[in-house]
Amino acid sequence: MYGFVYLLGNPAMPCYYKIGCTERAPHQRAQELSNGTATPQPFQVLCYIEADDFQLVEQKLHQELSDFRVSQSREFFMFGPAHMQWL
Repeated sequence: MYGFVYLLGNPAMPCYYKIGCTERAPHQRAQELSNGTATPQPFQVLCYIEADDFQLVEQKLHQELSDFRVSQSREFFMFGPAHMQWL
């Protein structure tokens, strides 16, 4: 199955990033997440990759960054600019 793995940021939440996956365009997904009243500013797509096995790629990234995960029930991670180069 073909899709995208994306990294989203939000100026209202510095150092917090959402790593997720979607079959739709990452910018469309960012817009969907920004439409709610729970976010004071819109999400920005910082980077993304296209992959056949996008769900597996997302899962591996989540595992690799598990020490930075904010909550096990959310796809948000907290890290500084140094980790951005690694991603």
